[in-house]
Amino acid sequence: MEFKGSRIPESQVSMHIEEVISQWRKPPPSNWMRKDLGYIKVKGYRRGDKGRTKLEHRQESILFATPIWRVAGLNEEVTFIPVLNAVSLANQNTKQREIDVLGILTFPDHSIPCSVEMKSATTNHAWYAIVENLQHLKLLHSYPKDFLSNVPNESPCNQFRDLPLSEGWGMVLAPSSFFNSEGKRENSFRHAKGLIKSIKQRLEVTVLLACLPDDADKPIEVLFHSD
Repeated sequence: MEFKGSRIPESQVSMHIEEVISQWRKPPPSNWMRKDLGYIKVKGYRRGDKGRTKLEHRQESILFATPIWRVAGLNEEVTFIPVLNAVSLANQNTKQREIDVLGILTFPDHSIPCSVEMKSATTNHAWYAIVENLQHLKLLHSYPKDFLSNVPNESPCNQFRDLPLSEGWGMVLAPSSFFNSEGKRENSFRHAKGLIKSIKQRLEVTVLLACLPDDADKPIEVLFHSD
């Protein structure tokens, strides 16, 4: 997830991409899978910090405050529905990766799950966030197709019952300054574009880099995606 200095040297970018792809291709640890997601009792923001003191958590609460977001930049009419907050897909230990927001991207003719990695303006950088997001997607894609087939209607997970978890997309969602601040964040945004193209071409995995607007009347803007 990390690299030294303010940028990855151009001669080393391909090596870093290969490392990420190699990690994706490794199987998850044995017995990692949860039997169910019954620990999730409610939809929406469910973290314990009611004051939203952590900036990323504040971003999450802003996202959940609007039930349906328009999404711009995908060349068709798309919406995003934030559904679940703080979704832990594994059962291994307290340091396991956790999906910040699990939502639904709705296209004109289909819908798919979307794992969102939320970032504030001051946290790490785009490359780091993509690798985090890939860890979540690896688990999401590894669940069996019928994992949520028997979820009852009253379950917070009900909206995902008929959606293909194995086809879910990823999204890094942050303020615009997370991507364009001078130095490491701006350089990382440039490197991240190459990583996104490679994982799409070689792994058939889609990750979006997107900007959360200040005004809920404006759409989430996709800054970069693999065509």
